[in-house]
Amino acid sequence: MLTFFKKILFRQKIAAQSICCICNKQFSDSEMVTIDTLALCPPDSNLYKNSNWELTKELRSDPTDPDNALHIQELKDQLASEGKPSYIKSDYSQDSEGHIITTFQLFSLSE
Repeated sequence: MLTFFKKILFRQKIAAQSICCICNKQFSDSEMVTIDTLALCPPDSNLYKNSNWELTKELRSDPTDPDNALHIQELKDQLASEGKPSYIKSDYSQDSEGHIITTFQLFSLSE
C-alpha cells in the first residue's frame, strides 16, 4: 500500500510539459497561454498579441504526399535560425475519397 501512495505522489510531482509554437522551447503547462488554439509561452504570447503576422507559406499534406509536413517545419526552422519568429497553424479536411488532408500555414512577423 505504501508503494501505491509513493507512485501517486511521484506522478503528481511530474508537471505536464508543452512546447511553445513560436520559440519551440518547453514549458510547464501552468506557464503556457493558449491564444487562437496556439500554445504560447508568456513572452511569445505578448509578441503574438502585439504583432502583425503574415502568411508566409501554405502547404497541403495527404497520405500520398506526406513530405510537405516536414518541409513546412524546415521552413520554420530556417526562419528561427535567422532570428525571425514564426508559427505553424494546421487545419484538417477530408477529400472525396475519404483521405485526410492537412493544410499547414506558416506565419511570420510582418516586416
